[in-house]
Amino acid sequence: SARRVVLEVGAHSPWIDELRPWLEERARTGNDRFDEVWEGVLRPVVPPGVRHGSATHDLSVFLAPAAERRGGRLVLAPGLRAPGSGMWDFRVPALVCLSPADEAGVREGWIEGGAAVVVEFRCPGDDTDAKVNFYAARGVHELVMLERDGSGLEILRLDSSKGHESTPDGDGWQAIEALGVRLQQRLVAGLAALYGIDDGTQSTPIRIL
Repeated sequence: SARRVVLEVGAHSPWIDELRPWLEERARTGNDRFDEVWEGVLRPVVPPGVRHGSATHDLSVFLAPAAERRGGRLVLAPGLRAPGSGMWDFRVPALVCLSPADEAGVREGWIEGGAAVVVEFRCPGDDTDAKVNFYAARGVHELVMLERDGSGLEILRLDSSKGHESTPDGDGWQAIEALGVRLQQRLVAGLAALYGIDDGTQSTPIRIL
């Protein structure tokens, strides 16, 4: 979940001197790795917990081969921004899958063009839903949003001519078209388990969330 601090980047205000030691400590310890700036507003983010980190790892192990089979690659927690925006406006999703065509938009370690797939973990009350328009404007094809407590899965096709369209089928599977895989959540011993299919026939457990 995100903890919000209203702080205009590069501006001087009474808050800056007060927050400077805290910001410097976050930078020194690496806790600012997932921080974002939304149109000049700094949004510090709490580092992922153990369950979140494990789920991100296991999902990346499942998705990376699918991206590579299509000539692309998977990237962990990269920065996405508009060309020329610098540090003024960027997001840091959990995972990004790039297609070969997307590589032209990778500049100076940032993704400044489109992306085949972006994965975000969502918590109650956080700002994940508010990122949808940003990702659509950047040219992201599909956005996968997983609830951190395992209670939900949503896949949005951002470049659909019909708008931000969710794509579940009748059996509860949802397709990530850009990667040729499907995801589903089921209850196992009362817990939500994430399953995936990438060969069209056999489902694979990814992680108990």
